[in-house]
Amino acid sequence: MAVHFAALYGVDYDMDLIHHWIDHYRAFHFDHYKVWVHSGRGDQGTDVARNVSTEALEIFREAGFNPSIVHGEFRDGSLRHGLMTSHASFLPAKDHLVTADSDEFHDMPPDYKEMIVDHDIIHGYMIDRYDDTLHDAIEGLPLMAQYPIEGLVIRKVCDMFGVQARCDNHFANKIMACRCGIPVNFIGSHCLVDSLRHGTFDPGLDVLRDQRVLHFTWRSTILDRMAGKSYFKAELLWYVQKFFGGGDEPHPAVLKKHQWQLNMQEAKGWVPCQATT
Repeated sequence: MAVHFAALYGVDYDMDLIHHWIDHYRAFHFDHYKVWVHSGRGDQGTDVARNVSTEALEIFREAGFNPSIVHGEFRDGSLRHGLMTSHASFLPAKDHLVTADSDEFHDMPPDYKEMIVDHDIIHGYMIDRYDDTLHDAIEGLPLMAQYPIEGLVIRKVCDMFGVQARCDNHFANKIMACRCGIPVNFIGSHCLVDSLRHGTFDPGLDVLRDQRVLHFTWRSTILDRMAGKSYFKAELLWYVQKFFGGGDEPHPAVLKKHQWQLNMQEAKGWVPCQATT
């Protein structure tokens, strides 16, 4: 039985993490490494983004990955789901597939590969690592030192500003590794396909539970990343900006998201009322 690793790597947001990420997962010595390099900006004809995709392709190839460039919109994870589901279907059912987003680091010991082989599923939960401000990662300096605070940022933002958002604990659940014959909902790898509850598995499956996945998403690109996901509202982006010490001038991503929401409302025939006195 082999242990395969596969990922969709977003170069629009995570190029500053690429060497940290590669070194982290190569250290586990999985049997095969596949990565799809994706840039939504490159699909829009941005030369800089296309060049970054090509640069990432070469970095992954030199590191021993089997890399490809993939086009198309991310669509809240639908692109990831299609790629991973197809990839898993061509692998032996009893093999294992490990997946991680480009801002996720499985917090596991050196014998992680042996632990995977001994179980049907490795189940984890995400814990954010972040700093007081939003900044890029620096190569050569340990990420834990660059992002020394640990917790769940969205929940802290919701509590601080008294708002409700996507704070439910089940979205912190992750399927880190799974036998290829067990269908995973790869939109976010939060649960199995058709699972009624996150973190719920058939009693017949051997599951190693509650392993840590370190989430280094709270960096300089986070507001642009959140703006591209339909389930985050402009108000939440604004609160995140303020949580990390942002100024009184809204970040362009906040304004972009606000305009997108207005356009969606107008498309549905919802016309904002004019204030009257």
